[in-house]
Amino acid sequence: KDRVERCYKPTEVSMTKALLRLLKGRKTIFFSVGHGESKTDSEKPRDLKSLRQEIERLFYDVTEINLENEMLPKDAAGLAIIGPDRDISDKAGQKILEYLGNGGRVFLAFDPIQNPDNAGFLRHFGLKTAMGIVHQEENALANVGSFMVSGSFPNLGAHKILETMDNRTPVMFYVTNALLKIDPPANVSMDYKVSELIKSVPTSSLRAGYSKQDKILGKGAFTLFAVAKNSKGGEIFISGDSDIFGNQFLYQQGNPLFMFNLFSYLSTDEDMIKAAPELPKVSQDFYVTDTALKIYKGFFILGFPVLFFFMGGMVWARRRWM
Repeated sequence: KDRVERCYKPTEVSMTKALLRLLKGRKTIFFSVGHGESKTDSEKPRDLKSLRQEIERLFYDVTEINLENEMLPKDAAGLAIIGPDRDISDKAGQKILEYLGNGGRVFLAFDPIQNPDNAGFLRHFGLKTAMGIVHQEENALANVGSFMVSGSFPNLGAHKILETMDNRTPVMFYVTNALLKIDPPANVSMDYKVSELIKSVPTSSLRAGYSKQDKILGKGAFTLFAVAKNSKGGEIFISGDSDIFGNQFLYQQGNPLFMFNLFSYLSTDEDMIKAAPELPKVSQDFYVTDTALKIYKGFFILGFPVLFFFMGGMVWARRRWM
């Protein structure tokens, strides 16, 4: 049926996995638009063109939907809402809740700067985002500030999507919120059990803003990714960072495998999680840690000129007096 699946390793396991992906049924994953979500046709660093290409390469169809004026089909394989910069309206929110009530699966990721949704739509699931940004100074990357945070898996058996993950290759988050459990308001019917799936390292801090000089609001291991499940089998996966699968970050560390697991599960193809592809080598942005940058500055910006003038002075003195 005009499908092509590339196998990058000539081994029995790799080829068996490739055949499984090739023969599975095709399904449609819907991406929400209409609330300023990240764009699936843009190559900007924080948009989702690479994500869309990878999903389509895995034989899923990607269709955009505006929940303000369209109905989500009951047989939709999954719904992704990534980076909305406007609040989800009651009208759209009700459609999402109905879809979850029928056993649907949703991935929701807010941007902590443009729209953190501190006490909005997330309250339906017993969650909110903390005021502030998670920092992980010892792993800070110089050319992206101290905003890159490595997320580990405190309990790899907590959910199917973690089944093939490994703490040696963490999921990388960029400018992320922390997720907090809350008691839902009296007017919200709570039918969701929350499980924390990915957390930051225990030495992380929650700061009021981007800078290391900003006020520290808390310290510890913060929840970065969680799932809320209802009694009908509906599940919503929630990320404190909408850039986790953006063009610039999709191929970082464990992000591509986590993406495969998540979208396989969203589309009820959870049996495919063990058939993850071996991804080709993809060029990645070169990141420099704060420590490496300080060494660079100390040697080349300060040390090298001092050494140059010292050696020049020695040569001049030798010629002058000898």
